[in-house]
Amino acid sequence: MTTTYSIAGDCLRCGACSTLAPGIIAMGETIAVVVRQPATAQEIAATEAALFNCPMLAIRKRTAPVQEALR
Repeated sequence: MTTTYSIAGDCLRCGACSTLAPGIIAMGETIAVVVRQPATAQEIAATEAALFNCPMLAIRKRTAPVQEALR
């Protein structure tokens, strides 16, 4: 299984996510952006913390089988 994270357009730019997962999520001009996918267990935990602390639930998590992710 491969998990990817993204930010939806309903982001408020509150900064909680970029504080909890620096280097993974950054503040863009209009919304937060995922600058790279987490690679380590610690980075995944930080990204999950950002997901659960997002006041707008704008962080999306998608899990796909490895074969589908390679397409």
